[in-house]
Amino acid sequence: MISTKRVFLLLLCAAWVPAAARAAGQEERAQEKEEKVEIEIEAGTFASAYMWRGIRLSEGPVYQSSVTIGSHDFSFNLWGNVDFDSGRFNEMDITVSYSRDVKKFSIGTGFIHYGTIDAPDSDELCASFSADYPFQPSIEAFFDINAGKGAFLRASAGHGFELSPRVSLELKASMGIVFHDSFMGTPDSGEEFNGLHNAEVVIAFPIQISRGWAMKLQAGVSTPLSHNARQAIVNGSVCDPGHRFCDGTVVYGSATFTYAF
Repeated sequence: MISTKRVFLLLLCAAWVPAAARAAGQEERAQEKEEKVEIEIEAGTFASAYMWRGIRLSEGPVYQSSVTIGSHDFSFNLWGNVDFDSGRFNEMDITVSYSRDVKKFSIGTGFIHYGTIDAPDSDELCASFSADYPFQPSIEAFFDINAGKGAFLRASAGHGFELSPRVSLELKASMGIVFHDSFMGTPDSGEEFNGLHNAEVVIAFPIQISRGWAMKLQAGVSTPLSHNARQAIVNGSVCDPGHRFCDGTVVYGSATFTYAF
């Protein structure tokens, strides 16, 4: 992260000289802060399953990694997934986004390209709104402009606790709603699903390992919110219908290692 400390070592020569020097120093450091580029490397996420909006996209564990470059409220992210069962690199996504903080609110927008090996590629436009208030409420909207031609809305809330100077506890609950997006799977009727999709609860432990290095241990559970949603989620998941892990409700876990500079 960018440091906000300002250190000035000035020799006092006259009353007006230090004031002028401090003003110049503050302006120069503010300009350097604005021009600073932030880079975060996700060295690796080891997950029990590839979960995406309540849909299980792998039968077994996966390895995921990403690189994010951010500057001037813009960010570029490159993300990839490796399926351990097949031993294949089967997806690479690209996200370009912009976010802006206005007082206690954050507004964002962006574009996501899903580059998949075993399924059609797809593209989404997205928008988000969050508030720095108790339980950190947020809402995200994703508009599929390619394969799905529909939308997905997610509302979430959560809270964080500091357990120690290096370890925190985060709790988050979310709910998804689908608006005729065939990329999210279809129920047995074959018609595009529309309505409440899934509810998800996640518990995470972010751990600061050393300067720049961090780890996050995470566990979550996702479950459908209706009979048709369950059918759509099962039909869109990578699993055999009737299997005990293929009823739409999934418990999963992951460990993520990141480095930021």
